Amino acid sequence: MNSIAVIIPAAGRSMRFGGGRSKLLELLRGEPVIRHAVRAFLARRDVSEIIIAAPSEDFSPLREAISYPLSIRERALWHSRPRLCSTGGRSDFAGAEAQPRVAMPHPIPPHPNPLPVAEGENGSSPSQNRLRFCVGGACRAESVFNALRQVPLQIEWVAIHDAARPLVSQALIDRTLEAAKSYGAAVPALPVALTIKQATGPLPARVERTVPRQSLWAMQTPQVMRRADLLAAFENCPLPLEQITDDAQLLELCGGEVWLVEGEERNLKITTQSDLLIAGLLLGPE
Repeated sequence: MNSIAVIIPAAGRSMRFGGGRSKLLELLRGEPVIRHAVRAFLARRDVSEIIIAAPSEDFSPLREAISYPLSIRERALWHSRPRLCSTGGRSDFAGAEAQPRVAMPHPIPPHPNPLPVAEGENGSSPSQNRLRFCVGGACRAESVFNALRQVPLQIEWVAIHDAARPLVSQALIDRTLEAAKSYGAAVPALPVALTIKQATGPLPARVERTVPRQSLWAMQTPQVMRRADLLAAFENCPLPLEQITDDAQLLELCGGEVWLVEGEERNLKITTQSDLLIAGLLLGPE
């Protein structure tokens, strides 16, 4: 596959995570969650650039998390950091009050577990323009749209990956890319194992029917498709973007085909604090 651009929407408010903290900045086996997700794509030669959609014009919190040092003193400072909030945009921390951002201590020492430095197909490296930031939107789809418009026209393929999926494997990325090349768009998925009931109204609610689960699949990321196809789908989307829950849905609404490949249980999305604990168990001790 030709060089691809990776879009990582990271502008959410982590409301379900709780504690007034961003789940992306929480430590997972000694490193912020978002660092794990970025690392998986920086290690690939077929990735020409990664665009991270941030919650405001102040990219420092995410930038610092990706270059996070692991000394004992700075790890303690990271845990005790004040809530960060930008005065120019919405906060990534639920309930945070506007206050000056407190920077991490500088200079930052060399990282004992540095991010991979594989060159892209065009010879670029992470220290050159492979990692960029843009301002996200009010919802996930808006954030992806903002980042998509930053992708150079010569790049044919885009992969959108949740910043809160830190355990994505290279094998999963490979088979999703290969399926997209064959079919035009591909998404990793897992069969739904739970019994699904359809009901109306908030709980308590009367059950209307049981939905057959044989044909139901739970979506994961990365979701891979042609840049031009996704851009056209955004521009012709018949629904408000806040109603779009994943990127493949945009292609579906415009009549495009999306194919599923085998996902991985390990590729979980961190939504609650329990998910963070499970991810830590999957990774094992530091």
